[in-house]
Amino acid sequence: MSQDGSFPSMNNNKKCLFVAIVLASLLSLDAQTRREIRDHEASRHVGEFVTVRGVVANVHTSRRGNTFINFGRPYPNQTFSAVIFRERASLFKGVHSLEGAEALVTGEVRLYKGKPEIISGGPRSVEAARPQRVGG
Repeated sequence: MSQDGSFPSMNNNKKCLFVAIVLASLLSLDAQTRREIRDHEASRHVGEFVTVRGVVANVHTSRRGNTFINFGRPYPNQTFSAVIFRERASLFKGVHSLEGAEALVTGEVRLYKGKPEIISGGPRSVEAARPQRVGG
């Protein structure tokens, strides 16, 4: 590496390829190390970046346009919630179809009024769960 921080023998295409490989490796590592927890365990993981798995009890869109995906039991007795703010709601197609299904929510767990939740960052952060394989 030269004093200006560049790679003197690499042209722009090679630099882009190098950066893409490094980013792909980091994303792959993140996916492999991400922990999956159950919805009733979420309150023990505040501040952690995890994937929460559970059955969606109900999905509610408020008058202000914010959508709440409540797990375990309906609000106000939910074990965990995913929140989709109005500004991002159009990105989440078919979210109401998750009601009664097992779903996955990925993000940082935080507490709101004593209940664990994840603020959904984008449509890939909320998805219907595929059935888990039993056995080895």
